[in-house]
Amino acid sequence: MKKLLHLFLFLSILGNVYSQQKINIIPQPAEVKLGTGEFVVTPATTIVALGSDPEIKRIAGMFNQELKRAAGFELKMASAPSKNAIHFKLMADPSLGKEGYRLRVGYEDVEISANQPGGLFYGLQSLLQLLPPQIESKTLVTNL
Repeated sequence: MKKLLHLFLFLSILGNVYSQQKINIIPQPAEVKLGTGEFVVTPATTIVALGSDPEIKRIAGMFNQELKRAAGFELKMASAPSKNAIHFKLMADPSLGKEGYRLRVGYEDVEISANQPGGLFYGLQSLLQLLPPQIESKTLVTNL
């Protein structure tokens, strides 16, 4: 169970592993800014769906479905910003277009923002591609 507490290290997103190579996301992002550090998803992490559009909550819940299948636990859903959370939110940014998104990973949280729900969905897909391959497991993974 302790192994599950420090389940997914996002070190591969921001760490030294990718500082020497291109991040492999399909489609390739228009812009990537690499930093250092990590964000760790634990059972105490929350998923925050910001806004009144029901699609935000539905798309945020997709992350929970992937996590539950592979790790065996779900994250609590919330509607207010917080630390140790994965935030999904709609915003007005004409530079993103209809399906564009911004994915930011920090020490204290992850944020996916977009103009429309379609952009949030594509941001979620990019986030899932950055997780360890075990997230794709159809059964519970006990050796994470």
